[in-house]
Amino acid sequence: MVGGIIWNAAFTAIGVGLGALVRNLSTAIAAALAWLALVEGLVGQLLGDNARWLPFNAGLSLNHMPEMTVGGLSQAAAASALLGYAVAICLVAIATTVRRDVT
Repeated sequence: MVGGIIWNAAFTAIGVGLGALVRNLSTAIAAALAWLALVEGLVGQLLGDNARWLPFNAGLSLNHMPEMTVGGLSQAAAASALLGYAVAICLVAIATTVRRDVT
């Protein structure tokens, strides 16, 4: 249960960071869905066992669903990977958004 809470919190932070990076709401949603469908799906199949480090596969491992992942990570490694993605995206969003003009 704790893994699911961390998974949701990390993806919330990733979503907020993506929303701050991309000004258009439709574009931000389309980019997030394209990431899940294209990058996680297609590139994940090309990477094989290394796809376990992609955000959604790390989330599945964190939520303790190894039957749905390729190889799977330990819960600690999955939490670290997801928190790393969240921190990186939020830091980039903060760095770019603070410089933007509000008007």
